[in-house]
Amino acid sequence: EAPGEWVGDLADELGLSGQVDAASYSAILEGRDPNTGAQLLKRPETRFRERPDGTKKRIEPVLGYDVRFSAPKSVSLLYALGSRQTRARIVSLMNEAVRQGIAHLEREACTVQRGTGGVRIERGTGLVGMAFRHRMSRAGDPALHVHVVVSNLTRAASDGKWLSLASPKGRSPLFPHGKSAGVVFQAALRAGFLREFGFEFEQVRNGYADLRGFSRELIEAFSTRSREIATWLAERGVFSVKA
Repeated sequence: EAPGEWVGDLADELGLSGQVDAASYSAILEGRDPNTGAQLLKRPETRFRERPDGTKKRIEPVLGYDVRFSAPKSVSLLYALGSRQTRARIVSLMNEAVRQGIAHLEREACTVQRGTGGVRIERGTGLVGMAFRHRMSRAGDPALHVHVVVSNLTRAASDGKWLSLASPKGRSPLFPHGKSAGVVFQAALRAGFLREFGFEFEQVRNGYADLRGFSRELIEAFSTRSREIATWLAERGVFSVKA
């Protein structure tokens, strides 16, 4: 698959651009500056919490979060079947849409906790992310998507101190804004396709739409993973999002 690329305002601030290498990947997740090795943020030690039955649960520090941006299936098919030039143009549009999705998270979800017990929530100044583009689903169908590994750190806007992202009650700081970030990504991708190719999309539903001209039968023929999930749910008689 494609090598990772740096994204996010704090990546720019640290002078991180272009391709991600293994050493830099490890460094930023460990809270170190990949350029100098300086410790930006000390990660908490692994700890253990005792369960009611007397056994101990291992609590690992959170190093980062995985944010996935997935292209509509029709876009994935166009990428898979298109010429080299077409694929390059689609990748460029995907990269820009991902940047806009991450920028949304930086505006809405980038916060830190201050004060005793972390009761005070303050703004952070941005994120450091590493974007990895994949071409296929687990079932091997065309499924163009980007995983952005976001390091669990930012700088407090008030004093510039490096801190972990706010996680009230242990919840992911990014998860509540995942849906809206996805809507921003999809809208940016549609705008890019209209501008770059002149292509139009079907009616937008729940923030998502496929390219016009791709039949439902064609899309479903390359959606093996979706069929597997639907079968699994039906066999167990469960249909909730949580399931």
